[in-house]
Amino acid sequence: KEYRFDAFIRQDSTERNTVSLIIKYTIRGAADPVYDQIASIELTAEGWDRISGYYTIPDDASDFLIYFEHSDKSVSFAIDAVLISANEASNVTTVAKEYQEISYGFEEGTDNWHAYKDAHVERSSNFSYTGRYSLYTSERTSPESVPAINLTSLVSHGISYEYSAFVMYNGRSFNDEHEFRLIISYMTGDTKQEKVLDAKTLQKSNWSKLTGEFILPDDASAVNLLITSGEAEESDGYVAYYIDDILILDSTIKNQLKSSAVALRVLIIIGIVFFMAVMFILMLKKINASNNLLADAVTDSMTRALNRNSYEMQIAHLENYPADCRKLWITVCDVNFLKLINDNYGHRKGDDAIIRCADVIISVIGRKGRVYRTGGDEFVCMTGSDVTEKLRQAIAVEAQNYKGYPFSVAVGASSYHPDEDGSEPNIKVILERSDKEMYKDKDRIKKEMSGMM
Repeated sequence: KEYRFDAFIRQDSTERNTVSLIIKYTIRGAADPVYDQIASIELTAEGWDRISGYYTIPDDASDFLIYFEHSDKSVSFAIDAVLISANEASNVTTVAKEYQEISYGFEEGTDNWHAYKDAHVERSSNFSYTGRYSLYTSERTSPESVPAINLTSLVSHGISYEYSAFVMYNGRSFNDEHEFRLIISYMTGDTKQEKVLDAKTLQKSNWSKLTGEFILPDDASAVNLLITSGEAEESDGYVAYYIDDILILDSTIKNQLKSSAVALRVLIIIGIVFFMAVMFILMLKKINASNNLLADAVTDSMTRALNRNSYEMQIAHLENYPADCRKLWITVCDVNFLKLINDNYGHRKGDDAIIRCADVIISVIGRKGRVYRTGGDEFVCMTGSDVTEKLRQAIAVEAQNYKGYPFSVAVGASSYHPDEDGSEPNIKVILERSDKEMYKDKDRIKKEMSGMM
């Protein structure tokens, strides 16, 4: 349980001395008593000064002694209004119902840290990893003269905890490198046990982190966390050092946080994938819509052939790049007897004849070329070879499928003739020649059908 300690002190001196409030007790099973500093203040030259601090009494502690220690043993001082009261506040932070996080930052005091064996432990504002204060250990007489915290009543048996602390040392007389260790010390029966959680060689004047995990055995007692500097004694004695930001974290929290972090990453990835999928679908719809608009802009809605606008753009291209005409065949097709069909069978039948003509041409040309509707009943095909005979055969087959009116299409084709056209093709010359061939075919068909009409 944690207690609050308050008292007022007045010294018979004009010097600025310090006074510390010390607690001494015995841990069941431990050979040596525990000495710990509850609070420390600098006294003014005159008047009463208040000293206060918090301390958590371990469950297995006994034989308590509270006393005041003045920095100058020759000075007399008086104490008054000493108050010891139970306090619910603690540096043990409950993160969840079954989990704990214990932290020590030394901003309010020594946080129950004490000297393990002979050493001087005090809160210092000279250096800190975070905040304003750290815990400074000096005047060490042996490797075991180290800062420690009793964890007997704070950590649970059989649970994995992660321990971490930041350490820094400096001073001209000390070596540039020094080994430090993070140690758990405890008793099992009458036997003292020590577990080194981490050991690192640190660089002077740099804060470094020690960290490790440990599960306390069920029969462990008198549990202490120690931060040691190894066993090397230097010319100026054992190294003095600072510690700060000590954290003891139930590993189940760590794992839970990791799981939460993983789950969050998965959710983020799922969200990103979903967002990208939605954006991809929207993009496809936009592309399809754009393609549809583009198709509508260049396609004849009645026949599905390319329209006059598309035809004019292609002719302009061939005029600018006449070399593209060298292997190009231009075929002109025209529906015969359209006026007769419109006048005698109606315009619906006339439109049907135009659509039938387009269907036949497109079925023959396929992906081997392009089919343009350039006028009411006129189509122009651009291909890489002569398709005249294939078109005439397909038209003849379609004409046999009688639909209440005569169906006939005139076809004329031409390509680049070097002997007639010169060294460079001219698309308009080729078109004129194809047009003449189509009219020749139209005259032939009319003569053949004149007796039948």
